[in-house]
Amino acid sequence: MSNQARFDIRMVDDMPIVEAWGELDMTNVSGFESLFAEAADQNRGVVTVSLAHVKYFDSRTIHALGMLAARLAKNRQKLAVVLPAVASARVIFEMSGLKTKLSVFDTLDQALEYARENRVEPRT
Repeated sequence: MSNQARFDIRMVDDMPIVEAWGELDMTNVSGFESLFAEAADQNRGVVTVSLAHVKYFDSRTIHALGMLAARLAKNRQKLAVVLPAVASARVIFEMSGLKTKLSVFDTLDQALEYARENRVEPRT
């Protein structure tokens, strides 16, 4: 695949959201992981990852999500994932088994509601 991907982190209701667009694969997933680490450092209880605009992802992305969820769990945080709109990507996500292990949502609004319900105030 190509490295045509874009990543961003933003705060909504003081909750971190990592968003990705384009094609996530082994050539660019490290940028995604870096932003995720920044979001996790917010210590808000939940990090939301939106893959809603991702057109393609490979096994490296699946592996990264599993590792990121494990990292959060060690810090008593949770991962909320918005699934891609592309049907084939959803099937791959289900086949990987992550859909049953993570909190997955069809829309960003659903994921944000979950994040609000599980929010924690950062320790100062």
